[in-house]
Amino acid sequence: MDRVWRPLSTLDWPDLTEAFNLVYQGYVVPLALTVALMRQHVEAYDIDLAHSPLWLDGDGAVAALALLAVRGDRGWVGGFGVAPRHRGSGLGHRVASAVQEIASGLRLRAVQLEVLAPNAAAIRTYERAGFRRRRDLQIARRTPAPAAAPSTGIAAADPRALLAHGPRLQRAVPCWQREPSSLRALKGLHGRALGQPDLPDGYLLYRVRDRDLRVVDIAAPDPSAARALAADLAAEQPRCTLMLVNEPEDSMVVPALRAAGWDEVPGQHEMVWDVP
Repeated sequence: MDRVWRPLSTLDWPDLTEAFNLVYQGYVVPLALTVALMRQHVEAYDIDLAHSPLWLDGDGAVAALALLAVRGDRGWVGGFGVAPRHRGSGLGHRVASAVQEIASGLRLRAVQLEVLAPNAAAIRTYERAGFRRRRDLQIARRTPAPAAAPSTGIAAADPRALLAHGPRLQRAVPCWQREPSSLRALKGLHGRALGQPDLPDGYLLYRVRDRDLRVVDIAAPDPSAARALAADLAAEQPRCTLMLVNEPEDSMVVPALRAAGWDEVPGQHEMVWDVP
């Protein structure tokens, strides 16, 4: 096993994608990216491949890796895993320590990450490294079902123009993937505005892939506006499974969706390590 990590920037996009998918084999929730999705993940979330560690085993095969993103003096772990054949060897702790050393060298103030609540092994690894649980992030889902006609007063709008109204409408501090800089960089984004698009009373942003629809942001001043936006989307996309991921626990959005017939599924813990 190499004792010194090498940067993920030494890999081309196909090899990086293959390495990422390898360390997520057998994960709590199945995860596999295409090259295009891998590239978008790196670019939208400001992942710094030159400061993201990769380990190879004695045969030159991928053993472990972590993706470290940087925004100003903050860091975020956008991927972390050990290849199946090396799990249980303590390598995960070494990867966490390497991320911390890199963060210290970059003079970051804090590093954050998300971990699925049922993933007890990963949580133990992060806690042992000094990460603490900051808050929970909720996940809600609506399976395809008959819906009423689209709501009046809600219409398609430019998603990036809608983002400018987030500070006025949104109460909960978003997670890394849903910060404005992340959302502006996403491709295939659609927007729905409640009221006038140039001064909306609320908005919803989403992406569609096949029959899966991911809601990436809901900005609403109250539960009724959130419910109206969600009901409108269900009517517009009746054949899609709708998902809202990583909604902060102090947001009123998930309770509003639950009242509208959405199911809440196990979410994630947002954890943070304060750099000494």
